[in-house]
Amino acid sequence: MAVERPRVLLVDDNVGLSAIAIDALEAAGCVVAHAIEGDRAAVLARAHGAQVIFVALDLADAADHLAGRAATGSARIIGLADQASSGVRARARALALDGLVVRPLDPSALGQALIDAL
Repeated sequence: MAVERPRVLLVDDNVGLSAIAIDALEAAGCVVAHAIEGDRAAVLARAHGAQVIFVALDLADAADHLAGRAATGSARIIGLADQASSGVRARARALALDGLVVRPLDPSALGQALIDAL
């Protein structure tokens, strides 16, 4: 019996950081889709059947679009931020995110957030 690979959506407009995240998630066995805009991300989340969504919090429209759970179904949403300041943590709480990963991305932190979300 084949094991289903986790379906992940990455929403980030930083090409370099996105490449690192995609490589790490694919190495962990995930099927990864990538979007750089909020309204596109919501559509892709549904089409891809994303179970976990990593979204850059500096993409305000993306974070706001995806935080509306109707747009993402039952997907868990993890924020990506450049710092873990009290303001960033407050924004993550206000958006009711399921977690937060601080960049630069450490593949082990990304992997742990994925495990926690699944």
